[in-house]
Amino acid sequence: MQKMGGQRQYLVINLTTEQWEVQLIPQPTFEKYLGGEALGLHLWSLHTNTSTEASPLCFVCGALTGSSIPCTNSLSIVGLSKATNLIESATNLTEFAGMLVSCGWQAVIIKGIARRPMVLHINSHSVEFKPCERLLGKLIHETEQALATEAPSSILSIGPAGENGVVYASIFHGEKPLDRCGFGALLGQKQIKAIVVTSGAVEYSPIDPTGFQSTRKTFSQIIEKSSYIKNYGSSGELALISKAMQQGFAGIENITKRYDPRLYHLDGEELERLFSLEIATCKECPMDCRKLVMRPGGHDLVVPDLLEMMALGSNLGNYDVLIAMQWRQKCVELGLHPVDTGLVIGWIMAAREQEFVDFSTTVTFGETVGVEQLIEMIAKGIGEGAMYGKGSAHLEKLYLTVGQAEKISCHINGREMIPIDPRGAWGEALLMALNEDFLFIPELLFPFLPLESSTKKAEWVVVQENLLALFRSVGVCPRLLIPLVFESNHQLQKLILRTPLGAWLALDTKVLEDLVDEFLGIGLTKKQLLDIARRSLLLQRTINNNSAQPPFAIPLRFILDPASNHPSSAVVPYRQLVDRYEFLRALDLASTGE
Repeated sequence: MQKMGGQRQYLVINLTTEQWEVQLIPQPTFEKYLGGEALGLHLWSLHTNTSTEASPLCFVCGALTGSSIPCTNSLSIVGLSKATNLIESATNLTEFAGMLVSCGWQAVIIKGIARRPMVLHINSHSVEFKPCERLLGKLIHETEQALATEAPSSILSIGPAGENGVVYASIFHGEKPLDRCGFGALLGQKQIKAIVVTSGAVEYSPIDPTGFQSTRKTFSQIIEKSSYIKNYGSSGELALISKAMQQGFAGIENITKRYDPRLYHLDGEELERLFSLEIATCKECPMDCRKLVMRPGGHDLVVPDLLEMMALGSNLGNYDVLIAMQWRQKCVELGLHPVDTGLVIGWIMAAREQEFVDFSTTVTFGETVGVEQLIEMIAKGIGEGAMYGKGSAHLEKLYLTVGQAEKISCHINGREMIPIDPRGAWGEALLMALNEDFLFIPELLFPFLPLESSTKKAEWVVVQENLLALFRSVGVCPRLLIPLVFESNHQLQKLILRTPLGAWLALDTKVLEDLVDEFLGIGLTKKQLLDIARRSLLLQRTINNNSAQPPFAIPLRFILDPASNHPSSAVVPYRQLVDRYEFLRALDLASTGE
């Protein structure tokens, strides 16, 4: 079935009554939010009617999903974070999004709580509620095997961690965690073990086929010429390990140390030297950003990304890359997010090392004994594992004095940090305080933009936030932001170095403008596109109005204590960063006139 442009129908599923209905996104709303993150936040607020009903969980495809443009099968998940108790969103590329739009659905809203454990089966004409007690306790891959069908389908599922309410349990597509918000626990609370979508017959044609093909060619040429993409394709983000050694932003032993010569064992080049790697990327991905280690006679292992490698590697004093991969695999099988799991275990190790708490769990920095068993205890709620599953913020309140907590704290507003030491990356500190996991572009990803001033770092964060929100709503992989917006625009690079906040005047968003216009038939200017991003950020703040607003406080040890084993000791000028950011963010959001 051929359809022109994108899809504006979506499903609303009521688990309590086991009923579903089709609703339509009005054209003005569609033009105001487009899709992905922005539309997800709008739909969440639209379908949250009372304070007593269970919080909805929204799955929303990016505006360009189904368009045939590489890296646009984007799925945004919006819901109540179990860690922070705030409404948060997470966006990832997954074939589940492509399957969903092939059924004619732009989004799925899940409301209420099922009366018993269920699997939702979605196709182009119905939703089935199938009891699944037989799947309780099953690992991620076991669940997918049990639900596999002959017809092309895609599955989102949770593991034992989600069933047991671990606050850092994720929703998984295969071996890929799709969130770091505890949405696995939220889906578990709703008694949904998995969501299966069967491919439909809908295919989408652009409104302007000729113009679309021309822009698609331009898109591909930009990617092909990108030196950033070429470097990313060879080693991925693991190439940043060596940079982390130099700048001192590596998370080592509960993010207390910033440097260790053994870090090179975790580097991308060392990984390529040791193992035979196989590409395991999304369909038509130009970046080859995910790889497998091939093990003859054994199960192939997914290579961790930068944050996973440091969380389960250096943050635990482990420099054996194969062990880090095995621990990641264990986390994935059980439905735990690997980064958060590594941070919580690092906190436990630090608390034991400082003799703050006498846990019966005996895990130590640099020792591998007991870690895999601890991961299983956390996911299954066995013994002390049930307590660890509530996160390091809960453990601090339960066991430590304020002074003790300040020495080893590794969370921000209840959410585990990412394993990057802010003392070596000031701009990244501000992004972490905003609940943003995408790395700070001028500081870590794009070396041509060295921002030394903390004021300019704060200005850049505003720019980067807007661009990430835009890409997540349009549905283009945020990693393509660098080649599509910055890499070839030397005028923009110079302007950013002088005045980052004014850089939007020189931003070249023509490719995105053309794709949206030619595929969806919605003509938007650069300002209108950026206003969609601002609208998304403003809406999230409005939804969380009764709660503390980001940027949140980061652990005091990074602000007050320069002590580390890196030659360039420094504290984060956090108050200065926050003051400048809050002033600029307020001005920027006011520019939408809403």
